[in-house]
Amino acid sequence: MPLTVDGRRILQLNGLTGITSGPILLLGAEQLTVLFGLEQYAATVPVLRVLGAGLAMFGALLFWMARRPVASATLLGLSVIDALWVAGSVGLLVSGALPLSVAGAWIVAVQADVIALVAALELYAWWR
Repeated sequence: MPLTVDGRRILQLNGLTGITSGPILLLGAEQLTVLFGLEQYAATVPVLRVLGAGLAMFGALLFWMARRPVASATLLGLSVIDALWVAGSVGLLVSGALPLSVAGAWIVAVQADVIALVAALELYAWWR
């Protein structure tokens, strides 16, 4: 039995990741800075807040877009955006550019895995 993938549901799933993680970054920036082991960088808190606000707005946009049928070009574009996010996360982990704590590295790795799965679903739906 072939896998059935609905583009609208994928957008909702992708939107859910932004709507849930965005406020966590926005409201918990100070605590996450400590968890990530990045307290020595003054820019960490503002960067996490901006990232959180952006993710929340992006997630809301995806939910709004999911109200109607999703064009295949949209799915392809989102899969590219998500793949770039995953590549950036992997680059952050392997480059050692930031001295992440073990917990911080795990959080980055797990979120990259989740977004990679979403990107794969978007790409599969585009291909189908």
